[in-house]
Amino acid sequence: MTGPLISVLMPAYNHERYVEAAIRSVMEQDFPRIELLVVDDGSKDGTWGGLQRLRGECESRFERVELVTQENQGTCGTMNRLCRAARGDFVLVLASDDALLPGALRRLVAPMLADAAVGVTVGRNELMDGAGRTCYWDAERRTTYE
Repeated sequence: MTGPLISVLMPAYNHERYVEAAIRSVMEQDFPRIELLVVDDGSKDGTWGGLQRLRGECESRFERVELVTQENQGTCGTMNRLCRAARGDFVLVLASDDALLPGALRRLVAPMLADAAVGVTVGRNELMDGAGRTCYWDAERRTTYE
């Protein structure tokens, strides 16, 4: 394949409930060259088992896959490990309880490909509850659906 490689870096900790949806949102991207690097930072739940169940699908979809587990190092140590492992031309950090909207990677990379002076792009963020429904914060930062 030709074109730039995007490294999707995913630190994971106790997100058994969400990590599959996070990874599937990357699998469904229309960008051809993606490497997925996930570090389970010593989760106490079934996060690592969920990652293992997805390994085959990930290896079929992505140019490169690293799914590893480690004793808990915290966010900084985990992110440093992920950054050292990345080989992509571009990097996207996706938390293991987040999801990408369809076409997100293509839209995020386009301005940087069009203009070498653009070094960072930021996508539109939407909040979702534990069931994956779009939600909002009111003035007191309480969850609302309107």
